[in-house]
Amino acid sequence: MRVLLLLLGCVSVMACSCISKVEPGAVKIDANIQHVVLLWLVAPSDEAINALIQNTYTLADIPQVQSLHVGSALKSTRPVVDSSYHVGITLSFKSQEDLASYVGHPIHQHYVETHIKGKLAKMVVYDF
Repeated sequence: MRVLLLLLGCVSVMACSCISKVEPGAVKIDANIQHVVLLWLVAPSDEAINALIQNTYTLADIPQVQSLHVGSALKSTRPVVDSSYHVGITLSFKSQEDLASYVGHPIHQHYVETHIKGKLAKMVVYDF
């Protein structure tokens, strides 16, 4: 039960601490699909991590993206926390169809070709 409450709390925080395509101060609540991407870089320098984070913001220009949050892993000594990844990305969508459109969108395709391919040791994606 604690784990479920913790997970629900984390999802709520992720949904509220993001770039949202709404007026300042408003809360967007109609994004039902979360797309979580964790990235491990082959050459994880501070410069490479920061560049990837900055370039990820271009994905917010895709019309189907309702919100975007990106950042580097927080280091933790808690055994339950996996902070081995270098960059985490969370995007919100209204529907699975919007997620599918996002994946095929030219901005996403360019992002993958330019900033992802050949630069990752590992990538994990969670959709819910």
